[in-house]
Amino acid sequence: MSDLLRIADQDFSVSDSRLEAFVARDRLCWGFVVQAKSDSPDFEHWEPQVSSDVFTESKSGTLTSWLDLAPVRQEWADRNDTDVCPSASLYVFEHNPVYACSLELQRNSAQLRLSLSGKCDVNYRDDYFGENLSIEVDAAISSLQLLCGKRSRTEAEALVRPFLPLEELEFSQDESGVAVMLARYAE
Repeated sequence: MSDLLRIADQDFSVSDSRLEAFVARDRLCWGFVVQAKSDSPDFEHWEPQVSSDVFTESKSGTLTSWLDLAPVRQEWADRNDTDVCPSASLYVFEHNPVYACSLELQRNSAQLRLSLSGKCDVNYRDDYFGENLSIEVDAAISSLQLLCGKRSRTEAEALVRPFLPLEELEFSQDESGVAVMLARYAE
């Protein structure tokens, strides 16, 4: 099955799909990012992105692997702000909430797959796109980025250790000192 993001009747190829997580006190907050692009000349400048800052949470000691997060099923009806759990937004030309939504994260063997079905609004210059459009996502999750802020390796590992085993994570830090623990599927 190929990875797909569909808005109304327009299909977009998924170019990246990942989980993102961050620690908030005694819990790990899980979000996702699905980025896509169009193969159609009519939509060649469109690069839609569906994302959620937090769609679920886990407590320390409850997961033995990041893959154990699944299964997750969430539903919401309202046009939630991004600080409400669960919620998601669509970015095409500006951010708009995804609503009347059903989200599912499933594990198939050693891979996670995200499915989302709901409604969205796309503010565009013609009558074709507008409000109450259907949106669908079906994408294999390629990786996990655990966001650790400006921390050293030792500090990032101490932050993450209560939630996930360090053996499946790789430390990375950008030039400004922002740390990320990365997980990918075993080869």
